[in-house]
Amino acid sequence: MADRFTLLNRGQSLGSYLKSEVSREDVLEMMAGGQEMDALQAELEEFARSDDAQASSAGSHSLEAAAAAEHSLADAFTGEAQKIHRHK
Repeated sequence: MADRFTLLNRGQSLGSYLKSEVSREDVLEMMAGGQEMDALQAELEEFARSDDAQASSAGSHSLEAAAAAEHSLADAFTGEAQKIHRHK
């Protein structure tokens, strides 16, 4: 246990903090890449919408399965992003 720590993201310093200066939730968001999670969530949702449109027009079962898998993944990321944002 320490009273001062430095957070890194891909080798870049996000800052050095005293334990009393930052909440656990803030640290978790920085570690989880809150903004990156939001961007990934939006990208996955766009892929899912695109696959839905293709599956509807083509009637392909494999495209429908891929769209369902992407929806599931997007929902999982949405849930994780919401957990992170609730702790802000």
